Amino acid sequence: MKRDYKEAEAAIEDLKPGNLRGVEPAIHFLKDDVYEHRSGYLKEYLWRYLCRVPLTERQAERLLQVARKYLERRITREFRSMCRLVNLIAGEEFIRYLRQLSESSKDE
Repeated sequence: MKRDYKEAEAAIEDLKPGNLRGVEPAIHFLKDDVYEHRSGYLKEYLWRYLCRVPLTERQAERLLQVARKYLERRITREFRSMCRLVNLIAGEEFIRYLRQLSESSKDE
């Protein structure tokens, strides 16, 4: 896991100034959804700094897939940063998914 953390920390440093080199390592770390000491801070920063770089359609779609999985578990510290990025990249399909999710939770 230490290697994953180092890659995530390097990705944060790349993304801060807008360097695209950090995008793929960031997506991998977020997709793996590591839940260990300090992982929430790293994920929060990755979501936050991904807002600073232009994403390809494929990268945006992969991040939306990660966001869907995050919505299926309890809310953690990175949730707000994730929502900010999703707000920038979500298309109609994802918005429909959120509406369905919201409606289904009202029924419960």
